[in-house]
Amino acid sequence: MTAASQDVRSAVPAVHPLVRRRRISDLLVRVLGLGLAIGLSLELATSVAKPNLPLTFGLVVGLAGLITLMGNSRLEVTVTILAVYLGCLDGPLKGFGGGGTLTAVVRDVLIFAVVIGSVVRLLARPEPLRMPAMSGWMFSFIALVMVEALNPNTQGLLKIAGGYRQQLEWVPFFFFGYALINTRERMRKMFLILGAIALANGVVGAVQARLSPHQLASWGPGYAERIEGANGVSGTTFRSEGEG
Repeated sequence: MTAASQDVRSAVPAVHPLVRRRRISDLLVRVLGLGLAIGLSLELATSVAKPNLPLTFGLVVGLAGLITLMGNSRLEVTVTILAVYLGCLDGPLKGFGGGGTLTAVVRDVLIFAVVIGSVVRLLARPEPLRMPAMSGWMFSFIALVMVEALNPNTQGLLKIAGGYRQQLEWVPFFFFGYALINTRERMRKMFLILGAIALANGVVGAVQARLSPHQLASWGPGYAERIEGANGVSGTTFRSEGEG
């Protein structure tokens, strides 16, 4: 029995202490993040006269996910989650919920959560930070966008911030690409993920193509605004052989 147990122990690879400490620290970050999310959500829920249970649950899930994105040390996982959200959920969220500023804020918060977590981990490394190739082009683009605010026709700080958001929120993906897509295997995985996202959108598009404009507008306020028109913007419908 003693010899057999020793053989079993020798067959199981030992976990390096650094790996064990990293796993423990990641687990503690997730547990603390979940506790913080629950605490903040309960505080917000109990601060109103009539607590909204679905909203409270949504806040718990959202804050826990946000803290997990910031604390996860595997950039390939967090960027994949972000890509799936942008490719599959961002559009339907606009349609079901009415779109507008809220969905844009959710998208930006998720992007910056991944960025902040990545930057903090990079700064904590002992080795010097090396910028990827062609970073000068990206910084030139950022400078050009910043200069656009000097246009005399710019209508206030709110418009400036909105323009910056639309053009600069995708800049982190330039650096994500250099950090992650650096081998043939990862390139293959990237195209598999893009293919899965395209397939999911294609299935939804095929279902929507068989609906009438009224049926599709009933999916949510955002769909109704796009199809029937709202706020002075005309709707978008097409007719083929007399059918919408």
